[in-house]
Amino acid sequence: MGMTRVGKEATLGEIFQGKCLKALTIAGGLVLLQQITGQPSVLYYAPSILQTAGFSAATDATRISILLGLLKLVMTGAAVIVIDKLGRRPLLFGGVSGMVISLFLLGSYYIFYNTVPAVAVVALLLYVGCYQLSFGPIGWLMISEIFPLKLRGRGISIAVLVNFGTNALVTFAFSPLKELFGAGVLFFGFGVICVLSLFFIYFIGKEATLGEIFQGKCLKALTIAGGLVLLQQITGQPSVLYYAPSILQTAGFSAATDATRISILLGLLKLVMTGAAVIVIDKLGRRPLLFGGVSGMVISLFLLGSYYIFYNTVPAVAVVALLLYVGCYQLSFGPIGWLMISEIFPLKLRGRGISIAVLVNFGTNALVTFAFSPLKELFGAGVLFFGFGVICVLSLFFIYFIVPETKGLTLEEIEAKCL
Repeated sequence: MGMTRVGKEATLGEIFQGKCLKALTIAGGLVLLQQITGQPSVLYYAPSILQTAGFSAATDATRISILLGLLKLVMTGAAVIVIDKLGRRPLLFGGVSGMVISLFLLGSYYIFYNTVPAVAVVALLLYVGCYQLSFGPIGWLMISEIFPLKLRGRGISIAVLVNFGTNALVTFAFSPLKELFGAGVLFFGFGVICVLSLFFIYFIGKEATLGEIFQGKCLKALTIAGGLVLLQQITGQPSVLYYAPSILQTAGFSAATDATRISILLGLLKLVMTGAAVIVIDKLGRRPLLFGGVSGMVISLFLLGSYYIFYNTVPAVAVVALLLYVGCYQLSFGPIGWLMISEIFPLKLRGRGISIAVLVNFGTNALVTFAFSPLKELFGAGVLFFGFGVICVLSLFFIYFIVPETKGLTLEEIEAKCL
């Protein structure tokens, strides 16, 4: 009886007013700091950093990269256990403080200690571990908690848009800035930004047990959340995006020029489609966008599979399929998966629920990424992409039978009607 449904749609302009503007400032600040504290540069350039540190290109760098992936899983798992007990801000303070130390170590290595490669390795491991205890899962968790109901969809979508934008900016800017100033100065710069982020963090019920999340309605919420983040990855997202340059080169584009241009185009397309999701997500609803986007992913993956098996003399097929996949992913699993996960858990278990979802996400991402190359050698790229397409078809059934529509519902209504 005390529950009310939101009947009137919120306008986009409302999110830039009053308390909503404060929530947007916090959310935007968190996702901005996730990226400009060096995350894309440290992780995406980890192999080259390790090679510069004296490790061989093929063997040692690959081993350390795999170790970084495993460390991400372990530290996210640790966050699952302690996030609701210790609180968000203490973990942010501790994790970001460790990131400061690691970035200053990396900067010092490139300027003072470049004859001691262990400094770079320790700094990388420390950075990844501390990031996964702080900005990694907690940033998205806090963003899911601070927006009012009627603006939650658009607020989180704008945060996702800022995240993708700054990620692309930092990734593309790192190489030219590295050439201009040197890696040491850049990592010191990221460390200074981390110090400033501690000031941002500073100025911005009852504890639940971990076992409660595997019971009753919480278990159903965990099934929905786990299914969404699992399908985000096993429908081919890591393989299509991470291997896009090599896919394009196989399609006949040159290694340096054409493939790089198409990769940049993919990044811009992600921004545009996420921006489109911001406009329509609260008007159309979550399920229609999931159905439409995943259906487009099915078509794109079957096109990619067909290219490698039947049409490998027509490179345009591969390019169209890549663009279609990225666009449809950013309208569906990309932003909507995380939005729905933030809505379906009861308040006192939301922290652990989202942390487990993040853990599943990182685990399946690592699995699909590492498994793609050997499976590609074994079965061929065409068969793999057809397999991803079949999984996409199965995911439509999961969306239809399991995933509820949460548009316009309060958290109490979601718990009462959808779980």
